[in-house]
Amino acid sequence: MKISVISLFCIVAAIGYATAKDTSEKNTENTGHRFALSAYIGQKYGLGASAFFDDYATYFGGRNLSFPLVSAFGSAAKMELLPNMRFGIGGEHFSVNFTDNYLQSVFLNPNDVAPYASREISQQYSLTVSSVLLTAEYIPVVSPYRTYAGIGAGAAFGTAKWLETAHSTDVHDKRVGGQYLNDNLLAPAAALYAGVELAFDRTKHNGDLILLAIEVRYVAVGFSRPIFEKAAEQFAEPPPYWNEPMPIGASGLTLQIGLVFQFVPRRK
Repeated sequence: MKISVISLFCIVAAIGYATAKDTSEKNTENTGHRFALSAYIGQKYGLGASAFFDDYATYFGGRNLSFPLVSAFGSAAKMELLPNMRFGIGGEHFSVNFTDNYLQSVFLNPNDVAPYASREISQQYSLTVSSVLLTAEYIPVVSPYRTYAGIGAGAAFGTAKWLETAHSTDVHDKRVGGQYLNDNLLAPAAALYAGVELAFDRTKHNGDLILLAIEVRYVAVGFSRPIFEKAAEQFAEPPPYWNEPMPIGASGLTLQIGLVFQFVPRRK
């Protein structure tokens, strides 16, 4: 499923503008440093690296050429330390389990018409990612109904595993499969996001609030490994770049919904 990042940002901004417009003039008074705790759930789009799937299809004969849609979970703590500016820390977690099972014909020569053997292949690939980001965001309208846009930077850590099981009718077949990837990962991460917060109590402007948050964010994660390196010896002419790191495909777009608990200092 292809989703336009620009379109999603425009949708969120339009919703926020419509809901904030009628309250902007009523909430110009400074209400102190608001502190907010949030929790959310969303769906990840765009995971997986195209370079990996290109070689996976060409050399391994893979049939499933995309990661499945997965759920992401996260939380954040934020405080408005400056007018119309909010700073905080947040985290996100998701796991991907990719499987592929297929039969593959084996030819002695590329020009042969009939195969001389066949393989039964099973692929199991898993990726687990957690990220922690420091964030800064701008709030155009300080009110219970408000849009926001922000950036974040930090680190991501996780694990990646790839196990191939191959059974061939040729007992001398070089393609025997194996554990190609089983690594702990650590890399920089960054995010760009926008959203809108909608208060459940429309008449309450200066007290604690529970808000519904709708947000779209893109999180870039710099995981890379020489994914095909351990498999190279099972191929007659593997590409030379198989010994070089390539993106694992942990970056993706999240469309999420959550609850925000906003606390406002009590006036004396």
